[in-house]
Amino acid sequence: MTGVSPISNGDSEIAFEVDGSHAAEMHYDSIMSLNSLDATPSLDVMNVDAMSHSAPSGTRLDGASSMNETQLFIMARGPGSYAQALGRVVGGSTAPPPSPAAVQMTQLLAQISQQTLAAAVAISPPTRDQLEQAKREALGVERQLMRNGKAEQAERLRAQIGSMMGGITAPVNPTALPPTSPNP
Repeated sequence: MTGVSPISNGDSEIAFEVDGSHAAEMHYDSIMSLNSLDATPSLDVMNVDAMSHSAPSGTRLDGASSMNETQLFIMARGPGSYAQALGRVVGGSTAPPPSPAAVQMTQLLAQISQQTLAAAVAISPPTRDQLEQAKREALGVERQLMRNGKAEQAERLRAQIGSMMGGITAPVNPTALPPTSPNP
């Protein structure tokens, strides 16, 4: 790391240099994660899209200070970001709209995710402090996405967090699992 600078809303920006032999490992979609488990903090890089182009020097990368924030960045990119990237490489700059089957699958996965979350909350409800921490982390990631010009990802994250928080904070009957949809 070459520097840490405070920015708005209590956020910080970290400047760092990458050894020339590793420069090609930095991609536009890379997530830099602060690893503070060891005595000396370090930055770890996570590349979530193998098709992403290498980022030139000076590119603003997404940065996470916890595994939760890393997962929020991945959530913000949405399901199918890999498929969309592959479509850009193979078919040009625009990907075709998702098929009805893909939309249905995405909706089904969202329902499963919500039911799993509701079941987990019923078994072990989060504390108010845990909910507040999750909200703070989500807002920090959203602000960073906006600063990095990723408004679409910020909106996707906002919608997904709103949906999840609604499911978590709703009254839950701990003796009943959430209803499941019958198979079509």
